[in-house]
Amino acid sequence: VAVGATVYTLALGSDAGLSINSSSGAVTLTGSPDFESKASYSFTVVVTDAAGNFSSQAVSLDINNLKDTPDVPLIALGSGVANGATAAEATNAGGVVSVSAEAGVTMNVTFTNLLTNTSVDYQQFTTASTTPQAIALTATDIKTLGDGNIEVTAKATDVQGHTSTGIEHFTLDTVGVSVPSLVEMAGLLSDKWLGTNDIANGLTMQVRFVNGAGDVAPQVGDSVTLRYGPSNGTLPIQTELLDSTDIANGFVNFALLPTDAFGRDGAKQMIATVTDAAGNITNSNTKAFTLDTYVPTLKITENGTSLSDGMLSDTEANSGLKVQVAFTKTGSSTAKVNDKINLQLGEATLKSDVLDSADLTKGYVEFNLTAADLGLHGVKSLAAVVVDLAGNIGSSSQLNFTFGSVTFEPLLQASPLFMSGPITDGLDQTHPLVYTVL
Repeated sequence: VAVGATVYTLALGSDAGLSINSSSGAVTLTGSPDFESKASYSFTVVVTDAAGNFSSQAVSLDINNLKDTPDVPLIALGSGVANGATAAEATNAGGVVSVSAEAGVTMNVTFTNLLTNTSVDYQQFTTASTTPQAIALTATDIKTLGDGNIEVTAKATDVQGHTSTGIEHFTLDTVGVSVPSLVEMAGLLSDKWLGTNDIANGLTMQVRFVNGAGDVAPQVGDSVTLRYGPSNGTLPIQTELLDSTDIANGFVNFALLPTDAFGRDGAKQMIATVTDAAGNITNSNTKAFTLDTYVPTLKITENGTSLSDGMLSDTEANSGLKVQVAFTKTGSSTAKVNDKINLQLGEATLKSDVLDSADLTKGYVEFNLTAADLGLHGVKSLAAVVVDLAGNIGSSSQLNFTFGSVTFEPLLQASPLFMSGPITDGLDQTHPLVYTVL
């Protein structure tokens, strides 16, 4: 039993860096513990009463190896950002970057344009877990930063105030190439129609780039796609990756072949799209036209009975020969206003008619011929040929007949008849010529 007041002390040989409260016996470290400097402390506490009685207790204190700083945050680039971030990619909800850090730290994310030294700070947040946090820029952020090399810093701060920082970079590229021109080289689309002959002859579309002051020129590796469809060129036909020759020329050509899929007849649009390395897309002007690969089906007949016997007399011709050309009014081969129908005699065109709405309603046109139109007597062949707006050409069967009366003159062949007696040179009354009718 202690006699009187007790006093607590540390025995000689106890580790330095410790202090003891002489009244309570509480032992404390005189500085912050550091596992790397000293992993444990050993000391002996001695208690002594007023009579000089004492007892002691040896104590060992281990120091935990706690982290001095939080884990370095990990920064991952968003989808497509590695090749340069477009405005769409930078503002995507999936994040231009995503940041992951240990739970319980406070995060500060900063974007800095290294060329202009302009910075944008993302809203501070505290991590609840190690799940990556998507970080997206706003349109205002993009305008503030401007295009260029962007440095992303993510600083984690733990509850003790310790910090660690992760760094990543990407290129902000929000401006595509300047608007190119789409040109059809042979003028086949100048009438805004594309027909079978046009396709068969080959259609060449040229995409011309601009490279003036203030223009954004394409670069090697950018892609150019020629698109085609009923509206705004929805279907890709061909794609070219630009090389140094294309850049030097300032254009790229697309040769369209009959094997390229042009789709069904009707209103079409063609457009070229240029996609740069970052994914920015620039559209050219559009080429609007009508695809028409069918021609009207024609049928030629006489509107009357003059040719019922296959013959046409002068009298009948002078009275007028009415030739009717009927055409299809429905389906894919429908005739159209401004289609042209030629009535031909052999290779010569006798008369032409450009279809109007009244003709389409009737479903035919009629040509009146006279003897003067038919020319000399003889065997005649009439046919109708249609040339539609797209340049497609179709023809009817032939209407054959004989014009006028045809007489055949006998062919006389002279042959000598040899009589008895001497044959003399020349002819005389004794030896007449005998003619044989062939």
